[in-house]
This record gives sequence, structure tokens and C-alpha cells, in this order.
Amino acid sequence: MSEKRTTLSDQKLVDYLLRLLPEAEQQALAKEIEKDDELQQRLAIWQNALFSFYDDIQEQTPPEYVWRAIEQKLFSDEFINRETQIKPQKRLARFWYYLTPALLTLCLLFVVTFYWQHRPTYQAIVTAETAPTMLWKIEGNKNSIAFTSLRDMSVENMDCVAWLQHGDSSPVVLGVIPDKGNKTSLRIELPKSLAANAGDRIIIAMVKRGVNQLPAKGRQHIVQLTEF
Repeated sequence: MSEKRTTLSDQKLVDYLLRLLPEAEQQALAKEIEKDDELQQRLAIWQNALFSFYDDIQEQTPPEYVWRAIEQKLFSDEFINRETQIKPQKRLARFWYYLTPALLTLCLLFVVTFYWQHRPTYQAIVTAETAPTMLWKIEGNKNSIAFTSLRDMSVENMDCVAWLQHGDSSPVVLGVIPDKGNKTSLRIELPKSLAANAGDRIIIAMVKRGVNQLPAKGRQHIVQLTEF
């Protein structure tokens, strides 16, 4: 065996094992290794370190369809176009992923706020004088009053108008309310000066369309608001 010693680096040996060197240099180094015991030992160490985990693996050639699938994904215009179309969808999905909780929170706040502002603190039922028939249901608080029509009381060319009366003060007109039954509802918002409370009275009457003048008492439905 040769007594020649070399200063060949480990990096060069690794490149040789992985066949990363130019062909001429690869062949020259192969001849040099054949004549050098030390290089052969070092090469064996690197070979064991790099390839020992392949010992139990049998090399197989991938099926043809695998290569075709890879080529299609890498070079197919159709695939590129499809990817281009999917990306905005993914961005939109990510957008809704973060936006949905915010929208749900906003809706919840709206519902809670709406309920708190309109939760009823008083109620009343307006009934017919001649029979125990419910005509209107009234619910509200100091911020608003909701009128629900329970029976058709409509009259041609006439409006059904509601008034609010605090104690002995003059009734204040609230406006036209539903009168056709079918549980049709209308909520009337109240200014602070008309804040309604339990004990106040609601007056409902039919008046000529466009005229909100309170008729005689015999033509009025009067009900007192009671605590809810």
C-alpha cells in the first residue's frame, strides 16, 4: 500500500460521495482514493454516516403517473390558473375567520342594547266595552311604547290615533297606530318630556283621517298602564 498522505478535506470527500464534483475531478479523485489507505478509511466513515440509514430501504422507481402529476403541477397553465383562483378564496376565508367573531360580538351588543332600551316596564290590554274582546296590547317603558293590534277595528277614511296622559294633564297625541288586527305592531319612540310610566293613561280613538283632535269620551278607549 502507498505511504502517501493527503490534505484532502472532508468537504471534498462528501462532495465526491454525493457526486457533486465535475466529472473530470470525480474520476481523478477516485484514482487518488484507490492508492491512499487513509483516504479510503475516511471515505468509509463518511459513507457509513451518510448512507447507513438507507440499508433497510429498497430503492424503487416511482410509477410513471407520479412523474406526470409532478410535471402537470409544475408546468400546467391550468394548474397555475386554478391556483390563482384559489388564493383569493383562501384570503376571503381567512378574512371571514377573523371578521365573524367581531360581527357576532357587534350583533350581541346591538341585541342587548336594543332589549335594554325597549324592555317593557308596564303593560295594558284594551278591550271592547260590549264584550270581553281584546283590541290592543300595549307594552313599553319611558323610552317607547309598542301597540299591537289584536282585532280589525279599521274604518274607511278614519285613523286610529293614540294619546298619552300624565295624571290630570292634557292628553298628548302619540300618532296613528295599527288597527287591522293580525297582531300588527308599531313602536313609538318617546321624547324625554313624554316619558311614560305605570299609572299613566293611554287613550285610543277613531278620528277623521288627517285630524288628530280628541273626540268625545263616549268614543274613546281609555286604559291605565300597569307595572309589567
